[in-house]
Amino acid sequence: MTDEKHTPEQAEEELINSAFQELLDRYLASKHRKKVDIITKAFNFAKQAHKGVRRRSGEPYILHPIAVARIACCEIGLGSTSICAALLHDVGHSPFSHTLEDYFKLEKRDGEVKINKQLKEALSKCVDNDVY
Repeated sequence: MTDEKHTPEQAEEELINSAFQELLDRYLASKHRKKVDIITKAFNFAKQAHKGVRRRSGEPYILHPIAVARIACCEIGLGSTSICAALLHDVGHSPFSHTLEDYFKLEKRDGEVKINKQLKEALSKCVDNDVY
């Protein structure tokens, strides 16, 4: 039996993927429609946008949006749109923000991306509940 050693990068990747899988498992156990594809798409986009970014604690930054999405799903009971909003809520601060509307085919009017009412309400609840 070989004792496989993981590099720090591999261990970090496993931590991130495990946190996301836990979020998906909780979502799939909910009463909401099972829109896993769009949630996974949002996660992959956010993960790429935050690649290499760390929090002051030293943990990978992407763990923060995953934690916010878990709160939206598990504690507030929101569905896929809100989970995606939570996963993407800090992407606007990244170099990838200019591609967000194209990636998700978001509506753009007067040069600004229009976020639907449900997304705004979900983000508002996260802020009101001191998620940050």
